[in-house]
Amino acid sequence: MRIILLICFNITFLTFSFCQRAYLKTHSQTLTDNFKLNLDSIKVIGFGAFHGSSETENAEILLLNKIFQTNHSMNYFPETDFSTAYYFEKYLNSGDGKLLKDLINEYRIRVPQEGSIEFYDKWQNYI
Repeated sequence: MRIILLICFNITFLTFSFCQRAYLKTHSQTLTDNFKLNLDSIKVIGFGAFHGSSETENAEILLLNKIFQTNHSMNYFPETDFSTAYYFEKYLNSGDGKLLKDLINEYRIRVPQEGSIEFYDKWQNYI
């Protein structure tokens, strides 16, 4: 019975992996300074992160700049818990730099990569 389950798992994993790669090959773009983004046909943008790298913040800033250049309205949903999101929203409404510093100092205790200068700059300058 275990061998049958293992075989089924492997078949499912390989099939999903193949489908995922095919989808990404067709629908993904590399973020460079000249990438094209047609926001008229996009409803949701998913952004995957390589945790622990400052390049993640730089890539997200490129994406956000491209969205802001087109003057499209958007909702930004950071990957965080409800209480942290509450304080990010409070910062966005007030622009209080001390609140942002305190928030990032507390947040980095749980999520160390979110305590970087790039993460702070993203919130201070781009959002």
